[in-house]
Amino acid sequence: MNENHGTAFVLETLLMTCIMIGVVLLLTRSIAAAGSKSTEAAQLTNAVCLAENAAEAFSVSPHSEGMAELLNVSENACADGNQVTAFYSEDLEPLKDGSYRVLVEINEEKGRAGNYITAHITVDIDGKSYYSLDTAVYEQEGAA
Repeated sequence: MNENHGTAFVLETLLMTCIMIGVVLLLTRSIAAAGSKSTEAAQLTNAVCLAENAAEAFSVSPHSEGMAELLNVSENACADGNQVTAFYSEDLEPLKDGSYRVLVEINEEKGRAGNYITAHITVDIDGKSYYSLDTAVYEQEGAA
């Protein structure tokens, strides 16, 4: 009878050990996934912040040359035709070779009393598009 109790104890111990290992593996996997999602959330937050800053610069100066001047801090931004490109580090500091790229594509439609100027702003992180937004301004003819 003692042998049956000993065998049952060993089997229960093995079963509980297997269950504990499964729980530990599941928790480890969940924590690793949470860390990955946290990194993605931080990158998205940074991308939104940079896009908002570019949209504000566009509202102040809706033409590529003036906008590039506003965004250019340490040779990190330039205008090329109707496009403005600016680069930033992971800390959102202006950096010529930064991993965050802000691309602003500007289109202008002439009207009778002024110009309707639109901008499509895209933020890429290491070549992968993370966030984009569209904005526009109306510039009355003869307004400075």
